[in-house]
Amino acid sequence: MKGLTVAVTLGLLISSIVPLQGLPIESLVVNLRKCKCAKKTSSVFDLAYLKSVRVLSPSVYCRRKEIILLTKKDRKICVDPNAPWVQELIKGLTQRQS
Repeated sequence: MKGLTVAVTLGLLISSIVPLQGLPIESLVVNLRKCKCAKKTSSVFDLAYLKSVRVLSPSVYCRRKEIILLTKKDRKICVDPNAPWVQELIKGLTQRQS
């Protein structure tokens, strides 16, 4: 009976913490989602080797915007979203899609 009381108390405590923080329970237990880019470059990249561009918007798991370039050799390169050439690249891709 004592073990059940402890389990119920812990369950209530955990369930009351989650709404206060506004995060899903899995992020409290294990950080399953986090920023993809540990470091980024602002160096100009040769677009002839570019296979795809992935733009990740800020979220509760990563507060910054991330842009990941995938090369034809499947190498991932994180670039600075504030670099002028990156902004031009994104602008050009957006215009091409519309």
